[in-house]
This record gives sequence, C-alpha cells and structure tokens, in this order.
Amino acid sequence: MAPSFSTLATAAALVSGAIATGTRSYQLTEHYNATNFFDKFEFFVSDFDRLNEDPMAVDPTHGFVDYLSRNDAFDAGLITAPGQDIAIRVDSTNNYVRGRASVRLESHTRYNDGLIIAHFTHFPRPVCGAWPAFWMYGPNWPHGGELDIYEKWNLSPTNSITAHTAGPDDIGACNLDQSLSPATSECWISAPTQWPNEGCSVTETNGQWGNPEGGVYAVEWTERALKVWSWPVNSIPQDIVDGTPDPSSWQNPHFFLNENTCDVPRAFKDMRLVIDVTFCGDAAGNQGLWGASAGDMSKCSGITGETWCPNYVNNHASEYADVYWEVEDIKHYRLQQTPQPSSSSAV
Repeated sequence: MAPSFSTLATAAALVSGAIATGTRSYQLTEHYNATNFFDKFEFFVSDFDRLNEDPMAVDPTHGFVDYLSRNDAFDAGLITAPGQDIAIRVDSTNNYVRGRASVRLESHTRYNDGLIIAHFTHFPRPVCGAWPAFWMYGPNWPHGGELDIYEKWNLSPTNSITAHTAGPDDIGACNLDQSLSPATSECWISAPTQWPNEGCSVTETNGQWGNPEGGVYAVEWTERALKVWSWPVNSIPQDIVDGTPDPSSWQNPHFFLNENTCDVPRAFKDMRLVIDVTFCGDAAGNQGLWGASAGDMSKCSGITGETWCPNYVNNHASEYADVYWEVEDIKHYRLQQTPQPSSSSAV
C-alpha cells in the first residue's frame, strides 16, 4: 500500500528531528577562571582551639600547617585578586611555632560525573617537607571515595595518581587493571596485602611532577570508568585547546578503573575538588618516608640534617618560595546532545 502524505510528513519530521538532535559530545558546564576562581572554593581554615578535641581541625592529614581564611590568605599574599593570574602560595618568609601558613581550597560543587580539565602554569617545586596535592574526595571518607590526581611529597621525582575506596562489603572489589603496571593495585584503604591507606596507584613518568611550566590534567568520570590523563604544556591535545575535548581521540590514560574491575558509581560519589599544600603530616613527615637518621642521605633526614620534619619546615622559610600553584583555569564538561543544523526539503 502506498504511503499517505501524512505518513511521509511524519517520517520527514522524524528524520529532521534525528538530525537536529545529533550525537553526544562534551559541553562546558562550569568554568573556574581568573574572574571567579576563589569564589568557587571554600577555604578550609585551621582551628587550633579545637585541636585537642579534634586532631583533624587543623589539617585532616595532620600536617605542620596553618590554613588561612580567604581574607587572611589575601592579606598575606598567598592568593591573588580577581582578574589577576591565579596563584596559590605558601608563606616563605616567616618562621612558625604551630605550622607554616598555607591554603586549602575545596570546591563548593560536588561532582558525580563528567570531564574535568585543569590547566596549570606552574606546579609546586619538590622540597623536603612539602606535600602538594590536586585531588578529589567524597563525603564520609572513604565511603565517597578519593582520587589523588597530582600528589607526592618531599623530593619525589614523579607524580602518583591514586584512588582510595571503602572495602568490599560496601562497594565490592575495586582494583586497577594490571596492564597499567600499577605500583599498587587494590584501592581499598585496608587491603591486607598493602600498607594502610596505600590505595591503588600508578606512577607517572612523563615529567609532570614539579614542572615549573605546569601542564594539563584531565579526569573522565562515567558510570563505567574513571580515567586520568596528563600532558606537558607543549603536548596538549588541540581539541582541549579548542574547547571541544574528545577523550576517545587521546592516547591511553595513565590511570584507568573500569566496570570490569570496579563499580565506579558505588565507589566514588559527591566528590569535591581540592587544591592544597600541607607540610610534614601523615606522608611527608612520616618517619619511614622522611627518614630517622641524619646519616641517611637517601631521605630528607640526611639531606637536611633534621630528623624531625617540622623543625626543618619551621626554620627554612625561603626553601618554600617556589612551592606554589599557578592555574590557567579548570573546566568541567558533561556529555550532552550536540545540536546539528536541521534540514528540510520538499516532499
């Protein structure tokens, strides 16, 4: 039976609608830049009055640090004014009894998916006692998960990308694929074959750590996978530069959790972006990492001659002049339908 005119019109409309709907691509949903950067973060402020009742009131990682409020950080020259190049510094002039002045930023927005691209123009210089990190974490740690995108401490030559999760009873197993040659493979913070809170980790070897020219990090977070890439400033993919990122066109990620090895939506949720520099604490000041002997020249205890990290951080302010972040911007994209030009023709 020949189609009626109304049937042809309906079919044409459906075709036109399909063309207009198009395919899905990453569309910009949030932009942290020089005009709004510090407005988009909460400043974690160290509360020394509550230290005895809550050891994490000063710093959740127990560092030798004094995190300042936004006003105090600006007055101390640790952050820049709106419209200026974005810089996040630590105090490199004064000596302190209770902790070196610094800044810890936590985003107001909590994320559950999308593509996050952070462009840095300076990474903190590796120095004994310093522990810089760009990372994400969810509520009720570790049940909301944690992803350390850029983190290491002291004089480490490389960055580590690390995830920390709750245990199998809560989220099931969550492990890195062995094809990545991980330093550690189990993301559970209490995995019996790893050190406490070691997590699953990949060591980057592409020169990003401490690079004074900065670089770009990208995190793609979907229901099926959590992936991390990075590039030096001279190798940034053109689609990122153009604001039309397409992860499918990039090379293999440096870090990759997929649905075959981890239930990503259960393990990671409602995560905030964090940028900070702390000192000593659970990692940089850990006696096994800092060193216990002034004669151990492979660790900071021997290199600095100080067997206690806070002593060195307190008495060598100028060493931290280059321990700072500079940020071009941070962008969050979400997969959305890409409208295409609709077409029509006579029937």
